[in-house]
Amino acid sequence: MTVTRRVGTVRLGDRKVALEDLPGTYSLEPVSP
Repeated sequence: MTVTRRVGTVRLGDRKVALEDLPGTYSLEPVSP
């Protein structure tokens, strides 16, 4: 489990995308189980 907010970036083609890992977040799925 993540305790602190972490941010990273990745390049997708000519785009730069920020990824954030937030406390209490367990999935990147847009729907809750």
